[in-house]
Amino acid sequence: MATPAPPVLPVGESKPGYYTTEFWLTILFNLFSLLNVTGIWDYMPNSWSVIAAAIVNALYALSRGQAKQGIPYEAPPSRTARR
Repeated sequence: MATPAPPVLPVGESKPGYYTTEFWLTILFNLFSLLNVTGIWDYMPNSWSVIAAAIVNALYALSRGQAKQGIPYEAPPSRTARR
C-alpha cells in the first residue's frame, strides 16, 4: 500500500511542522528530557536536561521561523511519475 503524498502547497508556503524532521527530533528530545526530569531514566543531571530542552526548543522555533520567511517549498517529485 502506497503512502499518501504530502499536500500540494501554494508557492511561498512552507510545509507543516509535523512533516519536518526537526519537529519529530524536538518531540523525541522533549520526551527524553521529561523522562529524565521525572527520574524514570536518568542520563544527565536535571538542570542540564532542562537547559538542553530549552536550547533545542529555541533552535526549533528559529528553524521554523526561517522556514516561514517566504522560501518556497517544492515538493519532491512523485515516485509514481513516468519518466
